[in-house]
Amino acid sequence: MYAYSTQITEHIVKLLQEAKQSVYGCVPAFSNVSVFEALCHCAKKGVQVGLVVQKSQTAVLHLHQLVARGGGVQMLSEEVFVQGSVYTNYCIIDEICLIYGSYKWSDAPNQNFAESILVVNAFENDTLVEFFLTQFRELWQTCLQQQEPAVVPYSEILKIQIQALELECAFLEAEIQEIRAYYKHITEYIQLQLGGLILKKLQLEAEIEKKKAEKLRKNIYQESYAQKQQAYHAFREKFEAFQERVREIEEKVQHKPLPELKELYKKLIKQIHPDLFVDNPEIYAKATEMMVLLNEAYSKQDLHALLALEVQISNSTWLGSTHHQDNTLTWEEWEKKLIFWQQRKKELYSALQDLKNQNFYSIFTGQVTLEAYCHQLKLQLEADIRILTQNLGSL
Repeated sequence: MYAYSTQITEHIVKLLQEAKQSVYGCVPAFSNVSVFEALCHCAKKGVQVGLVVQKSQTAVLHLHQLVARGGGVQMLSEEVFVQGSVYTNYCIIDEICLIYGSYKWSDAPNQNFAESILVVNAFENDTLVEFFLTQFRELWQTCLQQQEPAVVPYSEILKIQIQALELECAFLEAEIQEIRAYYKHITEYIQLQLGGLILKKLQLEAEIEKKKAEKLRKNIYQESYAQKQQAYHAFREKFEAFQERVREIEEKVQHKPLPELKELYKKLIKQIHPDLFVDNPEIYAKATEMMVLLNEAYSKQDLHALLALEVQISNSTWLGSTHHQDNTLTWEEWEKKLIFWQQRKKELYSALQDLKNQNFYSIFTGQVTLEAYCHQLKLQLEADIRILTQNLGSL
């Protein structure tokens, strides 16, 4: 028989590490991470672990992880423990070693009094050990007769977390796609409105490099001239092609998608995004095809086409006879999927922040009008052209 009032957690962890067959305990306020990890290790190596805790504690520790490793967890309401009809704060290891006392198995013990535990071996007092063992078995049977489940399986918890991340990622991707599409329209609009000035600036830069090459006869200026000349011709080709689409681009920039169309698009994205079906290649391929149709309808602002697609998605007619099966995955595989989606969300969020840090975002949000932005850019281009013209004249 031993008594401990200091380093209690360390003593309990050491005793748990020596467990060979079973660990049973009734610890309502259980929140000690070190002891919990020791119990998970016991369950993982094949030791039978059974815990009875208070319902409110299920959110403090990830008790479903213990269940996933083969342990058992049951819950009782706080009222049951308050009534005092249940002995608490005890643990029985291998049915021969009893740990009990005022220690609450918590990371935040009551500071008003010194907590302690008593360790009793069955060879010293088998009656006391047997008494607590009987109490635990009766309590466990009482828990099993409850209508509600004990602890949600770990795999189910992971599924819920993954589904939430999938929806978050789908929403982020939709937002990124919308911003990128709008940025593209802004870029084209600016090039069309200020294309002449941009071409003039590129032409002057190329001519300056050519003059330097002729005057100084250095290869470095020859290479620079070739690059400037190439940039000039590349932009000129784009500029000439864009001239045919002035009216269409102006309309796209000046008129954002209808609110109802935008909301419907986001709603359908969350239901049909291919990343929701990465575990089923057949459905993934079909979802990809549906995404192409969705994006095409959205880019054309075709509300009728989106409504037609909504009917197909809601009726699941696009799936055919295929059904998404993921019940065969182990909790380890679900953990890997969770890590994948956590990383995916991080990447998408980073990409979204990069877009928001660009100058065009102030136009997208309406903080700056497109006309004001173009006017400021025009003034800058005109100033650059004046300086370049002066530099060219001095060569």
